[in-house]
Amino acid sequence: MTDKTVIAEALQTRLREQIDLINESIEKVRSREIVTLDGMDDTVATICHDIETGDPDVARSMGALMGEMVGRLEDLATALNDFQVWAEEHEQHDS
Repeated sequence: MTDKTVIAEALQTRLREQIDLINESIEKVRSREIVTLDGMDDTVATICHDIETGDPDVARSMGALMGEMVGRLEDLATALNDFQVWAEEHEQHDS
């Protein structure tokens, strides 16, 4: 295995793990559970930085997974917004 392959596989693993965490967070929010997102922004930023500053071929090979992660982050933002609206509506009804 070349160094490039090892680096690419490690980055793919990190991306998949982050996508899984984002997916779990989305499901919890949609189930009206409170989630803790502490550190998620730093983790995503670190992964992106590592891809951006690494080998260009490896970076290109990460395109699809990066796109998937960004899409899931957008879905998480939507779910959080929906949860906030729901919580505000229920707070008004309880008052």
